[in-house]
Amino acid sequence: MLKKVLILIPAFAVAVTGALYAEPSNSKIQPRKRSRVRPVDVHLWRAELLETAFNSSPSEAGFDNLIHTYEKVINLLCMPALPRTLQYKGNPKNPECLKFIDKTLALDPENAAAICARDGIDSKSCRKAYSDQEVKPFYSHVIRKLGGSNPDSLRAEIQSAVATSAVRKLTDKLESLNQELRRNYSSENNETMEKLVNVYMALLRHVCRVDRLELVLNDDEKKIILTKAKNPLSESDSKAGLNKSEEFKVSEKTEEKNKQKLLSLDDIAKKLEDLRNKNKKKLNNNIHKTRRILYRPGICINYAQTVQRLDQEGVQPVDCYLDGFYSPQCISALRKYRAYKEEQQKKDKKGDKKKDSEPESNSMIGTF
Repeated sequence: MLKKVLILIPAFAVAVTGALYAEPSNSKIQPRKRSRVRPVDVHLWRAELLETAFNSSPSEAGFDNLIHTYEKVINLLCMPALPRTLQYKGNPKNPECLKFIDKTLALDPENAAAICARDGIDSKSCRKAYSDQEVKPFYSHVIRKLGGSNPDSLRAEIQSAVATSAVRKLTDKLESLNQELRRNYSSENNETMEKLVNVYMALLRHVCRVDRLELVLNDDEKKIILTKAKNPLSESDSKAGLNKSEEFKVSEKTEEKNKQKLLSLDDIAKKLEDLRNKNKKKLNNNIHKTRRILYRPGICINYAQTVQRLDQEGVQPVDCYLDGFYSPQCISALRKYRAYKEEQQKKDKKGDKKKDSEPESNSMIGTF
């Protein structure tokens, strides 16, 4: 005899089942709005992190990375359209832009990016600020210095830029073009040479992505920037004759004193200004000039120099991959490149019209 089994279905299951088979309502489901992230937001977030890290543990690498990040923020906030329009007259009105110009110049009065954002890309001050910039390859000791507490992270960043599948494909293409040139070398083999230059330029877009800035300061400036708290009590003094609770109180007081002795970025800016004003009076207005060095992967610099040798017209904007896309050197190079391309297009159009109007080759007129 079969027993009757009573199956109890929970109420929420009934509700879910009903919802699944219910008729669709006429009300439209509103799509969820996504907040738009600006390109500059990543650098703003990074600037906050670097400020916090520097305030708690000042270092030369921390200072350089902070200034470099400020520059990226300035470029994107103050001159976002510059690489496209190739025009920027300065005198910005954006409050956020002005804030970062002031912050940067307070710490680095000769800062190239801040001066160009303030005065314009074609101003004498902007050109002068960037003309003193040196571009050098990442050496091992540079990676160790600029990498701060984690040089392996910088090493990995460089490696990931220069060893991608896209780079491998382009280097393979480069090799085949080089072989073609070796087989059929001719001073008039312009087409292959042009292809070679184009591949090198495509490579530069990948291998030059990583850069780091170093500001070479004088000893007095370094002392201010690297001001660290000194422990007023030595370890032996703090532990001698103290029980655990007393020792904890001493370490707590020491930590509080240390925090008070650390300089904030505003304090550092004020002290640097006082130092420079003092030196200005001493040296009859000839104050120490901070050296500015921009580091790139060695392969980036090698490829850029190769393009400069191969580019017969001398119009490729190689400077952009060395000095940066917001530098006056790059903007001048891009203007020259665009003017050359426009001229080429005009010539090509004239050539096409001439071809259309030419008589047939078997005509007597066509042979002269």
